Amino acid sequence: MKICIQISDPWDLGEFIGWKPIIGEIISFSQNEEKVLVKLINPIKIIDKTFNYVVYSVKFQSDKIKDLLNGNTLCGSGVGISDSQYYSTNPFANTWRGGGLAFIGSLNLIDEK
Repeated sequence: MKICIQISDPWDLGEFIGWKPIIGEIISFSQNEEKVLVKLINPIKIIDKTFNYVVYSVKFQSDKIKDLLNGNTLCGSGVGISDSQYYSTNPFANTWRGGGLAFIGSLNLIDEK
């Protein structure tokens, strides 16, 4: 499933990417459906790190990633993860603190009809 993330904060990141939406492909969901692993169509390079993957977490516990299928917009936050975190046994773990890419924004499905 192709998705679009519209960043609302931080301002510096929004300016850096020209406030364009981040487009990606859903790779997998966490068991509780509160997080989604996204492969970015256009990786984001910040200083000396390139982020190919993002873990996006919904803001409200009542929201689930499957709500996207009903056309809902989800609010939440995202963090860029390293390729090694992506290939780990649990890419959703919040243990990697490499820094560089974190944001707040809304998530929508892209209608590919």
